[in-house]
Amino acid sequence: MDTMTQSRTSKRGKTVDHAPPDLITELPRNVIDVIVEKLSLCDAAKMSVLSRKWLDIWRSKQKLVLDAPFLDRVLKRKIYTREFSDIVTKILFQHSGHLFSFHLKIPSLDSCPDVDQWICYLSRTGVSDICIENLYRNPLKLSRHIFSCGNLEKLKLHYFMINHTHNYGGFRKMTCLDLDKITFTEQAFKYLIHGCPLLQELRLTNFIGMEHVTIDAPNLIRLIVDGTFLSLDVRNAEKLVSADFGLQKYVDVCHKASLRVLIQALASSSKLQNLVFRGHFLKVLYKESLLPSSFEKLRKLDLLFIDLNDMDEFRSIISVIQACPAVERLNISVSTSKHKTSDLLDYNPSAVLHHLCYADVFICKGSEMELKLIEFLLECSPILKSLSLTTSTWYTNRIFSRKMINQLFHFRRASQNLKVSWPDSTAPDYSYSTDSDDSDSD
Repeated sequence: MDTMTQSRTSKRGKTVDHAPPDLITELPRNVIDVIVEKLSLCDAAKMSVLSRKWLDIWRSKQKLVLDAPFLDRVLKRKIYTREFSDIVTKILFQHSGHLFSFHLKIPSLDSCPDVDQWICYLSRTGVSDICIENLYRNPLKLSRHIFSCGNLEKLKLHYFMINHTHNYGGFRKMTCLDLDKITFTEQAFKYLIHGCPLLQELRLTNFIGMEHVTIDAPNLIRLIVDGTFLSLDVRNAEKLVSADFGLQKYVDVCHKASLRVLIQALASSSKLQNLVFRGHFLKVLYKESLLPSSFEKLRKLDLLFIDLNDMDEFRSIISVIQACPAVERLNISVSTSKHKTSDLLDYNPSAVLHHLCYADVFICKGSEMELKLIEFLLECSPILKSLSLTTSTWYTNRIFSRKMINQLFHFRRASQNLKVSWPDSTAPDYSYSTDSDDSDSD
């Protein structure tokens, strides 16, 4: 009999199996768990066909991600509320063991799903990370059961209503809170923040119903506030490592004293590493004379979505850049109309950005105000290594024309080792390294 056969017959006629062991079945449970956690929920469920040991392994998956790709694979057609709710409910109620993370994307449905029962179930799983993105046409009311999630460390919500003004014990372990497009009152927000004594990261964007923002979180190290508000009061701001403030509409801010205290705390902080000003926030600081004389230790500055349609915006950008003598990385995005204002544009040519090495500038139309800003960076940055210019794809060929690149090429530049890059276009490819004697040419 062939020695390569996997079985043989004994004298009694019984078949003795010599098949190699099933390596998949013999894998230790901890190894199986590691493999399953790296798979999507759909793929984890499919693995149940491998062996009896894998049959229900997906039910104990510690991270459930029910996102858009998951729904596309499961439903593969227009999503109706009942079908969607049945799938989510079935997955949750069949789950067993500890659930570490739950991410859910609620699509645009024909009626409102029952999110309360899901959050109620999650409160009994020991979950520590919840992310729910609501794309339904109306905001969803946040269930009070969320306060029963005693192990919750991270919470991310999109398009919800929070109107709880009673202290349910809060989130004693919460370290990261991400709230986008949330409707709540100032009192509800106050209770929410007060119930998170360990909060380290807060992202508050596109909020509705709150005009006066007060944030009192003693352990906060990263903060983003981007919306429309009349006042901003951040306590313990001297502990911030990253601060990001945006104002989506220009308003006459009140309580200027608290805003001045905030900016001064950031300016004197030895911990602040990254500062971001968005939209009209920088203009408000400039017009109200709230910009400090110097952010002496700041290394990275972002000025985003600045609308250069009048002189105050241009001067505010120049002022804050000049107030950051130690900045090493600078990221700017601006837009402006095409009007001629070069005779009015000015800056202090004696200002020197001694530490600026890298600058990224997004421009909109290549106006003279935008070019003047680029000229300022080139003229005042003696050790600048890289200046990257970008724009929207639609405007690339219009802005980076031969004429404009010629202007850029002839701007006076202080750095002797500078490379300027711009998007691919029909313009000629100039090498912009200034290691020759003509670096000061006009």
